[in-house]
Amino acid sequence: MTTTIALRDLKMVAGEGRSVELATDLAPWSQGGFAYATVGDRKVNARIYVSAMDGAGWAFHLRFDTVVHGPCARCLEDARVALRIDTHEVHDPTQKDDEDLYSFFVDRDEVLDVSEWAFDAVGIEFPTKVLCRDDCKGLCPSCGINRNEDTCSCDLSNPDPRWEKLRELKLAAEDQVAADDAHAADS
Repeated sequence: MTTTIALRDLKMVAGEGRSVELATDLAPWSQGGFAYATVGDRKVNARIYVSAMDGAGWAFHLRFDTVVHGPCARCLEDARVALRIDTHEVHDPTQKDDEDLYSFFVDRDEVLDVSEWAFDAVGIEFPTKVLCRDDCKGLCPSCGINRNEDTCSCDLSNPDPRWEKLRELKLAAEDQVAADDAHAADS
């Protein structure tokens, strides 16, 4: 269920501000083919500060903390990530061509979609790689054993030959750095 605030119903005048606390739905987040969801139900307790600007605009400040869980990017065990969301939006309906002044979370009836804004804010704060712990050893690429829990005797010194072309690219880049260094020394 989407959580919204009907801004007109707040009946605020320019310069007035109001703090609103509410529980908002937070849809599951998907990254790298994995799904991450809030711990417990889909609700997060959020605080929104709404300010009426001169003219026809609004300024918003959204804050909430949440913990999401899903698979670790290395070992696929359950991982939890604490997120602290603290974000701002400005909405001036006369500035549709200016992304900094026109919020896409406010519709033409001046209803703020808090759920969508919260979801977007989580996407901005979400880490690029979710790990169960910083020193996660991951899965063995050969046998698939979780190397955090057990060891294996797989020989990883001979990588998959399909990756050999990448090794050549790395050497080519190193050759370029060496050539650049030599050129700089001659100058």
